[in-house]
Amino acid sequence: MEGNFATDYKPGDKVRVRDYKEIQAQFVDGHRLPSGCYFPSVMKAYCGEETIVLYFAQAGTRYKLKGMEDWVFTDEMLESVDEPIIGNCEISFASLLGV
Repeated sequence: MEGNFATDYKPGDKVRVRDYKEIQAQFVDGHRLPSGCYFPSVMKAYCGEETIVLYFAQAGTRYKLKGMEDWVFTDEMLESVDEPIIGNCEISFASLLGV
């Protein structure tokens, strides 16, 4: 994370709250992340949940997430949710009917 600013995601991005063990592995002093943010045990309930980034919070250093508005999240706590990409799909009625 560069300069403690939330840089990996933008409003509208779909994200997943990382597994607690992944978050815990980043702790620098047993309970604090490199960004200086804490991940209290009550937030464990959100681990694995997928949601949408709503907006930047705390002067652009944190995110507010849809359905989790009581908390702020940092890049270290989140991972991208890759949406399936459908390539150029050209289907004609003739091909559907086998003509």
